[in-house]
Amino acid sequence: MTKATVSTGTPPPAPAKPAPDIEKAILQVEELKKQLEARTKAIDEREKQLDAREVAFKTPNSEVMKKVIEQHKSKAEKMKENLHSQPKVTIMIPLDNGEAEGATLPVTLNGYKYTIMKNVYVEVPKQVAEVVMNSLKQTNAAGQAFRTDIARPSKGGITVEEALL
Repeated sequence: MTKATVSTGTPPPAPAKPAPDIEKAILQVEELKKQLEARTKAIDEREKQLDAREVAFKTPNSEVMKKVIEQHKSKAEKMKENLHSQPKVTIMIPLDNGEAEGATLPVTLNGYKYTIMKNVYVEVPKQVAEVVMNSLKQTNAAGQAFRTDIARPSKGGITVEEALL
C-alpha cells in the first residue's frame, strides 16, 4: 500500500529566510559567545596559576623560614644565642659590705639579662665576665678618692685617718 498525496500544483513554501538584520545579530551573538568562552577559559587558566602561587606562598621552603625567623628575632634573643655560643670562664664576685649570702649581680646586654650569684664561683660567657670586670674596675677607681688609708699630698703626706687624729 502506498500513500497518496494530493497535489495542488504549487510547490510547498520554502522556509522563511531571516531578515538580513536578524542574520547579522545572530552572527554577532555567536561571535560574542566564542569570545566569552575564550575569556572564561583564560580566566580559569589564570585562577589555576594563582592557586598554584598561593600554595607555593603558603608552604615556604626552609631557607625562607630561616630568614624570616632571623629577621624577627629580638636583640635579646640574638644576644642570648651569642652568649651561649661563647667560651665560658669561671669568676667569683665578692659580696659588697652589708650584702647577705645569696645576693646576685644582674648583667644586661642588648636586653638579655644574665643574673650572677655573688660570693660563689660560677661559669659565665666571656663577654659577661668582661662586662663584670670593667664594672668592678670602674667602681674601684671611683672609690679611690674616698679611701682614708692612702697618704694624700694635700694632707702633708699623711693618711686621712692620721690627719683626723
